This record gives sequence, C-alpha cells and structure tokens, in this order.
Amino acid sequence: MEIPVDESLNIELPCELRSAGRARHDLEPFRALVGEARFGDLRFLASTLVTEVVRVLGNRPDESLRLRVETDGQLVRVSVEAKGGADFVLPTEAKGNFSFSLYLIERLSESRGVRREENGTTAWLEMALDGAR
Repeated sequence: MEIPVDESLNIELPCELRSAGRARHDLEPFRALVGEARFGDLRFLASTLVTEVVRVLGNRPDESLRLRVETDGQLVRVSVEAKGGADFVLPTEAKGNFSFSLYLIERLSESRGVRREENGTTAWLEMALDGAR
C-alpha cells in the first residue's frame, strides 16, 4: 500500500511491539524526501520510539498509538502519542530500565522528550536532515 506523502504521515497503530515494523514500512515514501543518507536513521528512530513506548506501556493490542512524522526540509519531527490515561516516562539516564535504543535516540536526534496533555502522553524527537549535530 503506497501512502501519499505531503511531507507528513499520520497513522494509527496498535499498542504492540510488531507496530514498529509497520512504522518502518509506512515510512518508505519518505526516502525521497529526506534523502538516502538520513532515511535509515529516520526508520530506526521512528520504529525505536514506537518500540520504547510499547515497552513502557506494555503490549495492549486493543489500544492504539498515533504515529506522526513531519518534515519542513530541515528537520523531521517524529511523535508517538498514547491516548487516554496513558502516562509514561522514557528513561533518559543509564539507570534501571534504560535501554541502548534510548541512547541511540539521544545520539541521532537533535532534541527529544515526553509531553503530557489531558488526553494522553506523547514521546517525540527531532532529527536534522543534513546529519549535522
């Protein structure tokens, strides 16, 4: 299935680990937009963010996540939103449940964080297209 890309993607995914694979697949139309050099990083970052949110929340296939990817030509913004009462924190230091994947998110993205709102919680990151850090 080809996804029309107007420099953004907005899809609903089940809150389960295999959704990371769907995220990687659905990003294929971004290859031309972000360039070959950064496409691998984008796929890795988006699928890892999905994986980490599911890992923290637990496998909940009856609940959904919202994956959004947008680019303005300089940055790509990736966010994974969990609706409802979902509240989570992604560890940011090498303590306890910290994963090597989160370390790589930190190294490959310009900024990252978690935003809490009344209707859910969103993990997000920004990646430069030119690879400059």
